[in-house]
Amino acid sequence: MRSKRSVSSITLGTFALTLQSAFASEPPQEVPERLLAGPDASAVTQTAPTLLDLDFDGRLEHIVGEAGIEAMRRLGVSDAQRAVIDEITQQRTAEFNEVTTRAFPKLLALEGLDARLQGSLRTRSGAYLDLLRAYLSTRLVLHRETAIDAMERSGAFEPWKLASARSMVAAYEKAIRDELAAATPNLADAELDRRTHIALLLELLKDAIEMKAKTGEEEFAHFSEAVGLTPAQAERVKSIFAPIAVQEYLGNRVGLLDRTRALLEVSRELTAAQRERAWRYIKEQDRAARTSMSD
Repeated sequence: MRSKRSVSSITLGTFALTLQSAFASEPPQEVPERLLAGPDASAVTQTAPTLLDLDFDGRLEHIVGEAGIEAMRRLGVSDAQRAVIDEITQQRTAEFNEVTTRAFPKLLALEGLDARLQGSLRTRSGAYLDLLRAYLSTRLVLHRETAIDAMERSGAFEPWKLASARSMVAAYEKAIRDELAAATPNLADAELDRRTHIALLLELLKDAIEMKAKTGEEEFAHFSEAVGLTPAQAERVKSIFAPIAVQEYLGNRVGLLDRTRALLEVSRELTAAQRERAWRYIKEQDRAARTSMSD
């Protein structure tokens, strides 16, 4: 999805000065009627949908989510097709999260990869080894059926939409590949292909982490409001729960002892009234979760 930018104050100022200058000049001459009529409708052409959006600096804007799904959305879909897309997205996101959660430590090792690939022979060898480990641990999602193939299999989409979406994705992936080729020249084609796959995967992983973090922030905000935490208390409680949240994201089991220690530490940060409200909130959330599971 396209990121939103605000118009700079310099641009607005320039526009304002232009208007001021125009109003201060001599009264305008009579404008020919043909100029007031607007452009000829036959001359207006509609721009074809694309995933190649550029920011103000002329750099490619990386889209949020899978390219195939975003391409189909930009082509325009019916309500029935949108429902199919939502179902496919949900299934593929669950599969992606399962694989990348297990592979997260190996993906984390890719931090600073470009700089390491320019280092000494030993540093480069370590970087290529980390890249290979990340690739092998995520190949199940890297080489799975594409989102567009899943849409085609559903039988809910017109052939021309599927073909257009594939063309949009191919152009987007080529642009990513060209970026990598420019940043690290002289790479073999096979290596460049592998790094393109990993780059696309890391973009999806970043989206998933940001979404999970946003959800966590919203949940914590509800807890903080229900308990009545002060800003200082909220920061301390966050720091106590953060290690547990990280372990849960990595798919690691957090033992009862660690959870109990964290809860006791949080309890010491709260007043008696806040502890009572926190206990009530936890019980309500647990009851809601059990009800949701039974439905």
